[in-house]
Amino acid sequence: MAFIVTILILSLIFFKVSKEKEIAKYDNEIIIFKGNGDQLEAITLKELREIGSEVKNVSINKGLEKTSIEGVSLEKIIGKLDYNFKDSSVIAVEDDEGNSKKISMSQALEPDRVYLVYKLSDTPVYDVNPKYGKVILIDIASDSSSSWITNVKTLDIR
Repeated sequence: MAFIVTILILSLIFFKVSKEKEIAKYDNEIIIFKGNGDQLEAITLKELREIGSEVKNVSINKGLEKTSIEGVSLEKIIGKLDYNFKDSSVIAVEDDEGNSKKISMSQALEPDRVYLVYKLSDTPVYDVNPKYGKVILIDIASDSSSSWITNVKTLDIR
């Protein structure tokens, strides 16, 4: 019996180490936070994970399916930035090609609503679909993946 328990423990440790190794290859990916165009901070994916990642279930395909995501809520990250948000009403999210989409600041600051996601179904985002890039911005109140903002590179608070 002790042999079986030892094997199970070793298997779990190996599985956890291999899962961490999967995401670690993207540790140097950088997300830039700006305030009205001025750079506030650049955060690596490793630093992002250290802020405090969470696993959530989100709806996709107009609510017909669910998938798990792992990421950090945007309100947690924004709360750590040294910036006066008093006159800010939107966040412009830019992808790696310079395309921009906007989300409201009230949406971004709502607790546990908008996440910077680096894993889908326990797999790094890029490994699920390279078109998604390394980080996706997901509003978990949405019931469709069509609202996801992929290839996130810069978030500019305006």
